[in-house]
Amino acid sequence: MANASAGNESNMSHKPRLSLLPIAAIVGLLVTVFGLSQSVMRLMGRKSMLRVKQEELVKLQKEQENLQNKLKLAQTPEFIEKEARERLNLAKVGETIVLVESGETQEQIKEKETTLVPNWKKWWNLFF
Repeated sequence: MANASAGNESNMSHKPRLSLLPIAAIVGLLVTVFGLSQSVMRLMGRKSMLRVKQEELVKLQKEQENLQNKLKLAQTPEFIEKEARERLNLAKVGETIVLVESGETQEQIKEKETTLVPNWKKWWNLFF
């Protein structure tokens, strides 16, 4: 019987080793799943960053196109002539530049005169 109990002991010693294998497999599987989930999360973050950068690229391309159109316009002779006349007060040969001082116009003077008249007198003038 001693041999039988020795055989049982040997069977019992093997049994815990077999139960460690599934635990190790589960731990390995959990580590793998955790690593994959981290990779998926990074990938999703990069996709959203890529989408934002693509939208920014489209916006910058539109802005570049707008600026190129403005540059083409600024290089036309008509635009150069207009800017020379308005900003630099230049004129073509034979033209005379007339500068007008900013001051009160006739309309502004009349408005001042009418505001000085009392209201009762305006009514009097309207009916009589």
